[in-house]
Amino acid sequence: KDSESALQGFEILKKSGLLPNESCYKYLIHALFKCNRYWRVATVCSEMKKAGFRLDRTIYSLLISGFVEAGKINIVRKLLRKMRASNLTPDVYVYNALIRTYDRKGKLEKARRIYNAMKKDGLKPSPQINGLMIDILCQAGDHELASAIKDQMKSEVLMNGVAKKARIDHYLHFHSVFVGNLVEHVDLQTVEAR
Repeated sequence: KDSESALQGFEILKKSGLLPNESCYKYLIHALFKCNRYWRVATVCSEMKKAGFRLDRTIYSLLISGFVEAGKINIVRKLLRKMRASNLTPDVYVYNALIRTYDRKGKLEKARRIYNAMKKDGLKPSPQINGLMIDILCQAGDHELASAIKDQMKSEVLMNGVAKKARIDHYLHFHSVFVGNLVEHVDLQTVEAR
């Protein structure tokens, strides 16, 4: 219902002669996907370009996520090519959506390629995606790579734990020095007051 209202509001805005800003276009694209009117998205993107706005990483991510949800994988592939041609790399959310979609469709090799592309782009997969990839790799019979991802996850957890412990130790040391100095200062003032 809110998405329908957004569409109506956008039409009223255009008819009144007011120019929508970039946020309005983003919200409209989101609303179109929510209302299952994804076929109108291309028109909105064209209007957006005519108004002087460019398709940035956020817009591409919004488009790709929406078309992934709509099951329009061919459009998603085209958008990914256009995005890369614009020297933009997908973010983690785009990759996550693609990996999940390919997993649901049973296209395990494609999910693996997307996972590798994400890592090649220097993005760190979330623990959930790593877990999903472990499942995908096990289904595909690649237990060695699944085990390597699991070991990497364990290592990262241990490293995060070590870093966290170091921060806590530093805090406790700083806190004890501060409290020690404070107590010493208060004791000196008490002695001087007597």
